[in-house]
Amino acid sequence: HRYAIGDIKWGLYYTCTLGGLGFGFLADACRLPSLYQDSMLRGCDHPYSLTDAFILWFPGGLIGLHHLYLGNIKRFWLYLLTFGLLGFGWIADAVALPDMVARKIAEEQLSSDSSNQNHAGNVDGPSSEAPEIELQPRQPVLSAAL
Repeated sequence: HRYAIGDIKWGLYYTCTLGGLGFGFLADACRLPSLYQDSMLRGCDHPYSLTDAFILWFPGGLIGLHHLYLGNIKRFWLYLLTFGLLGFGWIADAVALPDMVARKIAEEQLSSDSSNQNHAGNVDGPSSEAPEIELQPRQPVLSAAL
């Protein structure tokens, strides 16, 4: 199903891990209408998702797969070499993961906003004011088919 909506990276992950050891398939079964709608609205550029981060955290968090997903390469190697800081870091990440994803989304929005300003032909140079970023929780899409 991930290949069908154009999400090649997640399709490969699911193929190599038998659907995230089954947990990814279960999570996606509950949110498949939302995945499809998001792919139609945004194309193949999916933002970082808390659900995706938790899917990686549970089976692969002890080796830092959720950190690799969020672009924290140093922390990924730390978790890989210490088996999730002997499990303590892995457990702490269960609480910290929503904040990590929110920060990554804010960074992506900030970088895309600044690149859009640079391409708009700003003659005065970069603005000294940082754009305000509003984080809103994702709302699940309910389908009549469910």
